Amino acid sequence: MLFRSKRIYGEEEPTTLQPTIAEQPKGDTVKPYELYEVTLKSKQSYTLPNLEVAAEADIVSPDGKQSVMPLFWDGEGVWRLRVAPIREGAWSYRVRSNDADLHNQIGTFVCEAEKQGGKGFLRVRGQGRGGRFLRWADETPLFSVPLSASVSEVSPNEPIDPKQEKSELSTLPASFRAFQRLITRAAEAGINRLSECWLLDGSKRSNEGGDCFLGGDINRINPAFFQWLDRRVAYCNYRGIVPDIGLTRLGEATLSRFEEPQIRRVWRYVVSRYAAYNVCWVFSGAECSSRALGQIEALAKLTRQIDSRAHPLLTALSKAQDNATWADGILCTRLTANSVQRIWEEDSPLRSEEHTSELQSHSDLVCRLLL
Repeated sequence: MLFRSKRIYGEEEPTTLQPTIAEQPKGDTVKPYELYEVTLKSKQSYTLPNLEVAAEADIVSPDGKQSVMPLFWDGEGVWRLRVAPIREGAWSYRVRSNDADLHNQIGTFVCEAEKQGGKGFLRVRGQGRGGRFLRWADETPLFSVPLSASVSEVSPNEPIDPKQEKSELSTLPASFRAFQRLITRAAEAGINRLSECWLLDGSKRSNEGGDCFLGGDINRINPAFFQWLDRRVAYCNYRGIVPDIGLTRLGEATLSRFEEPQIRRVWRYVVSRYAAYNVCWVFSGAECSSRALGQIEALAKLTRQIDSRAHPLLTALSKAQDNATWADGILCTRLTANSVQRIWEEDSPLRSEEHTSELQSHSDLVCRLLL
């Protein structure tokens, strides 16, 4: 996955939000499903930027369809907008914000087709009993083989080229180099998904950038943590692995510690930051009360509002969550005959196209299995 910085127009704005290709700045192009990043700066001063500033972009695709994507704060006075276009042609955006330096910033870019198209993002296909499954955007089927290893704890702004000099690699933290080795070996072994990224759970909350929240305060986002998480997610995608991203595996035990607006604000930040990557969203790995399930469903709906690429929404395999109609998929902590039968009989949302017997040869690699 490549990263593109975005040129911002100055005070003189174009007369339309949907320019022609001829109006595009030279070199301001991106491939389908490639991450395109807009960087904006504000000189305004805030105590808690993530709470005090509201900023989102109206994005117009080549066919005139509009979507809205929040910007996210990335430290100091930096705000970013990330888009992963899938349709060829001219795209445009306009920012709306209560910050004077961000408001009405506009720009354009062009999405150009690749000579040899990639697989794209994961998609849910099919419907009905046992008929829903995962495919890549190019309709290639996915046999899901996940590895349980947190995506919260390491990665680089650009994927590291294996041909780089050892001296260059040595400047990276040892923990990140270890993560790269793990992901490289996993990809070579056929792993295509990475589970266990729970941003509110214990040790998963820290990496080379420090804790997920400054001083442990959920209202104080730590951009340095997420910058390292960016690098890790980017490296996973570079190796063909799709990571799961969620808030908590412990469900109510964690959610009850925070106020609902705080949780929604953090999740909005996470989705706006990672929706342009190839990821799966995961909600709770434990039994929850009806109140907590209501919170999770609200977060799922918020995700659908923000994530125009409709990455799969996954939940845990638990009695209370079997009727989660918003979910695209069910996560099994272990593959057993009973769990397979239960998923089939209760018409759970998602099931692999593959026969269950084919999964046995991968049992040494699979810690959490998506059916």
